[in-house]
Amino acid sequence: MKLEAKIIESQARSLLQHSGIEAEIDTEVVELLATTFMELRTGMTREGYRLDSPQATMSTAEAVSVYVQSAMTSYYYEGKDIALDRLVQNMLGTIAKENEKDLSILKTYFSKVVKMRSKDEGIWNRYYEEQKWIG
Repeated sequence: MKLEAKIIESQARSLLQHSGIEAEIDTEVVELLATTFMELRTGMTREGYRLDSPQATMSTAEAVSVYVQSAMTSYYYEGKDIALDRLVQNMLGTIAKENEKDLSILKTYFSKVVKMRSKDEGIWNRYYEEQKWIG
């Protein structure tokens, strides 16, 4: 996962700079995104719990796209580098665009995995608060 996070960080930085956006890459958000995509793609959490995997493409390239779109909308609409609500909104669009069943997989991921981690880890708590965008 560390390699995937480094790829997301590097590609996002490059794409944002190419777009003329001087935003700092939030490595904590990159790690969160890489973890989410890897766990949904493989159907296994880092704690060893099994998950259903969405049919949507959960590639590193899709994760880069989610990060860049989130950073761009955060930059233009909130004047921030990246906002977690934008991240969840863009992830929702990526995952649910192909299959309605994938939406329930994302909801389950948030209601179980993200909720469990939100008790111990700061960014996961803020991430869990954005579950409202999933429905």
